[in-house]
Amino acid sequence: MRLIILIPTIFFALTSAAFAQTDQSQAYPTFTSEEDYISPLDPLQDRDAGTRERFVASLTEKQVNRAYPPQTALVLAGIDSEELVVMALHRDALATPFQARAYLTQLAPSLRNLPMVADSGAARKAGTLDILKLFGFRRVVVSDGDSYSMLINVF
Repeated sequence: MRLIILIPTIFFALTSAAFAQTDQSQAYPTFTSEEDYISPLDPLQDRDAGTRERFVASLTEKQVNRAYPPQTALVLAGIDSEELVVMALHRDALATPFQARAYLTQLAPSLRNLPMVADSGAARKAGTLDILKLFGFRRVVVSDGDSYSMLINVF
């Protein structure tokens, strides 16, 4: 009788441990701020998880091909890859929330020049969060990987 109770208990304990390890909140520090951004742009119709994966891969390739090592990692997360996590790779990169905001702002011209964005024609003067909305991103998390994480819900 004890064995019959013990086996399901072990199974559920292992399953919950595995689930806890895949919880995205463990990938960055607890949110220290959360805000909503309402973009005037509508998401493009033909953008799905695969498009977001190619979008992030293209941007990452640009980072890796520079003469210096990347300062941030761009990671897709969430259901259907609708969350973009921007994580500092070095202690001095994105050391403050102000640097994180500046980094997001600085990304806009690089994003506009990606062929998949330039070809859409919809993002000529759009900011970073607007471009991310075009591709169907719903959440952006920016973190120094140590002391803070900013969550931006994109509507």
